[in-house]
Amino acid sequence: MSYISNIRKHRPFKNQRSNIVAVIFLCFFSFLFRSTTTAAEIFPQNSNSEFIIDTFEDGNLDREPLWWQFGDIDVTISVHPSNAPSYLSKYSMKIKGNANEWYVGGVGTFCGADLSKFNAIKFYVKGKGEHSGTLLIEMYDDDNNNWELEPHPKIPSQPLFDDRFVYTKKVDWNGWKSVTIPLSHFSDVNPNIGDNIWNPNHKNSSGGLLQIQIILIAADKYIVPEISIDTIRIIRLNEIKEEPLRAPQFQDWI
Repeated sequence: MSYISNIRKHRPFKNQRSNIVAVIFLCFFSFLFRSTTTAAEIFPQNSNSEFIIDTFEDGNLDREPLWWQFGDIDVTISVHPSNAPSYLSKYSMKIKGNANEWYVGGVGTFCGADLSKFNAIKFYVKGKGEHSGTLLIEMYDDDNNNWELEPHPKIPSQPLFDDRFVYTKKVDWNGWKSVTIPLSHFSDVNPNIGDNIWNPNHKNSSGGLLQIQIILIAADKYIVPEISIDTIRIIRLNEIKEEPLRAPQFQDWI
């Protein structure tokens, strides 16, 4: 396997929203991937019935898969207590941090997977109540068939050739909850870039779903947001309850 990973920790500039947006996106493209291996080598636990991005069962964020982080986010692995819900694995990923104009930071991982037979993302989320925060989930598919994300030279918040799909999920509950989001509910937030079609497949040498990123946004300027995540997987639902397509929250960060 060969992919380029220039890991850097970026810090937002204080009180400069436009600069923060640029920094967020530059963080995304500190990880430009060019892969010569299959997703099965990165995610060996997967089957035809689902694509597991991470169960966090190995208690490690540095391999299979590698999770990068950006912004002022604090990312740790937590061990579940003995009385935790039985559907959880042994470990989960906890993200928290101080917000700068609501934005905290995020995590991301490379996929390079053909997800054309799946239609939803499912994961377990633990909140700490009303002000836990909001998750901004991003997925990038490969439209120029080179297994790589290139930054746009004039629009720092967008890739140059590939689609960027976003969904925001407010976490305002206490304890663990299963969250399932149909992929059709994600919004294409760069309509003038890419082919504007959710097509994460390996046709014509495409890398499919190149990467997924999860960004933490504060719910209150004076309360530190904190959310835990366990077992992220892409699945196929037999039925999808469609909802009116909505623009994601926090347009300033998109």
